[in-house]
Amino acid sequence: MWGMVIVHPVDNLLRPFLISRRTELSTLYVFIALIGGLKAFGPIGLFVGPTILAAALALLQFFREEKRIAKRNARRELLRSDIKTLSTSQTGRAR
Repeated sequence: MWGMVIVHPVDNLLRPFLISRRTELSTLYVFIALIGGLKAFGPIGLFVGPTILAAALALLQFFREEKRIAKRNARRELLRSDIKTLSTSQTGRAR
């Protein structure tokens, strides 16, 4: 009875808060990952759920960064080609 009334609710509220402080994830996301992991994988899901969440968020951040770098490189390449075209057209007129 003690475990169901006191320990279980405190554990469910305190664990996500402690995990989110270490992993820089939102407490709500960690809580949802804990519950989802527990439902999908059973007791081992308490560890698997947040791990899957952290891996998914890291991959998402990686892909966003790659996309940002690709856009920046495309802009630089476009600017270089515009400058090259402009300088070529100006040297043609000078003659």
